[in-house]
Amino acid sequence: MYPSKEQIFSLVITFDIVLLKKIAEWKKSSWLPIRSKTKAQKQIAIVNMIDIICKHHNKPVSILLLQKNNDYAYNSKKKQIIMGAEPSIISALHEIGHHIYGPLELNACRFSTQLFKEAFPIAYKKLKWRGHMLKKQ
Repeated sequence: MYPSKEQIFSLVITFDIVLLKKIAEWKKSSWLPIRSKTKAQKQIAIVNMIDIICKHHNKPVSILLLQKNNDYAYNSKKKQIIMGAEPSIISALHEIGHHIYGPLELNACRFSTQLFKEAFPIAYKKLKWRGHMLKKQ
């Protein structure tokens, strides 16, 4: 069963300021300049963000980029994030949450949602809750 918005925010995560600064730097130098570019360019930028976050947590991960399928997943045996063909920061953050915190959906949802809200506040405000997921309007 997936957690509700209330469960996700019932415990607030305090993110390391160094990590938030690294993400802000990535956003400014890598994401904002390519937001209207190709899916492949966006995937590469998101891979770089994943690398920044995982290195910060001292949890290296491999990444498999899909070209046709849009599934995002985490393979704990291979320590591998599978990125769908449609670039999604919040989906990538969710799979990083599984990589760092384990298989519990609540922990992955807390990490991804709260970090997205902190690092991308304008984009977060444009999203709507649909069950446990945030979607563009």
